[in-house]
Amino acid sequence: MRENKLEEIEFSKKDYICMAEILQSVLFRDEIFGNCCRCTFSEECLPALETPEQLMHIDILREKLWKYTGIYLGIHNNAELIDAPRKKLPHI
Repeated sequence: MRENKLEEIEFSKKDYICMAEILQSVLFRDEIFGNCCRCTFSEECLPALETPEQLMHIDILREKLWKYTGIYLGIHNNAELIDAPRKKLPHI
């Protein structure tokens, strides 16, 4: 049995758009959520800023990426999780 079940985690168009918006915002604006207001899915996501029970899509995406890669992307600065071993990803 394989340790990684990467084939079970699927990324949607929304996931890819969210990743690109966050990366562009961090790389070129020096802000994490600077592009969220311009995102295709902003009407779904932005209300979560005012409602703690609702998650922004980035929260869901961080969890997916953490499961996929083994790289901690949670909201807490947890050295044990940040320094945890990475998963061995199959050659793509």
